[in-house]
Amino acid sequence: ASKAWTVSATMVVGRVHPATNRVRFELCCPGIAPESAWVEVSFCSGWLLGGVTENGFLAHLEPGPRLAFEHALAGFYKWCGVDFLSERLETLAPDGYELTPDRLILLGDLINRGPDSGKVVELAREHATASLLGNHELRQLNYRRTDDPSHLKKYDYETMEQLRGKDWDYLESMKLTYEDEALGVVFVHAGFLPDKPWQKQPARIVTRIQVVDQDGEPRKRSEAPSAPHWSELWSGPPFVVYGHTPREEVARTKWTLGIDTACVLGGCLTAYILPEKRIVQVKAREAYFKA
Repeated sequence: ASKAWTVSATMVVGRVHPATNRVRFELCCPGIAPESAWVEVSFCSGWLLGGVTENGFLAHLEPGPRLAFEHALAGFYKWCGVDFLSERLETLAPDGYELTPDRLILLGDLINRGPDSGKVVELAREHATASLLGNHELRQLNYRRTDDPSHLKKYDYETMEQLRGKDWDYLESMKLTYEDEALGVVFVHAGFLPDKPWQKQPARIVTRIQVVDQDGEPRKRSEAPSAPHWSELWSGPPFVVYGHTPREEVARTKWTLGIDTACVLGGCLTAYILPEKRIVQVKAREAYFKA
């Protein structure tokens, strides 16, 4: 122990909260004060940041023990490879540079077809910034709201057995779209009709559309196999990132990007990293469902 830590109270690590781009941990020292301090290490805009997010008992330390704590924390940051301290970043960052936390946007259809829908929803609750409503979630929610089994498919019943109260609450909270105005990008599960404002299109369209028939109506590919995909008709802005239509490769147009690469069918799980506009893919271990 440091000789500068002159207080008799013992400091211990309490709760640890890991996430996709950060870890937060609690420091407790009830012998000094009941309030906990919280330290966070996070990956933001390509940098590893460290910082104290809540002072807690640290506010009650005398200068000597406070300095001993700061030295110990500096050693921890060095061991972690921290690039900057959050508290000092404003003085180091160039003018106009904005450092924002990473965000994880999931494009829906978190449930069904895979081996453990409940676990997928649990992971989404813990790590996702937002999960968008897909047609699989919509189908389950419609059944719960109406008690009409015509909404369901055979594999939906197994999924219902896997989901718990918090999972259903999470599905109910799913939004249709997520917009990042600064990037000029909108995220959606399936897509949009090209001749209508995207903000006003209902769930039955934005969770299910694949092609647009000759009457301008949204259809599945199987219902109108010769009709154009909605993305081919979308002239933007905004730029739209979507899923729902599985393909072997990502589908690009000037104003859209389709990133459903059929993971559940044995393809890849695809992520689109912004603002770098970088594609990252992980190959499925196996085919979990046969179309």
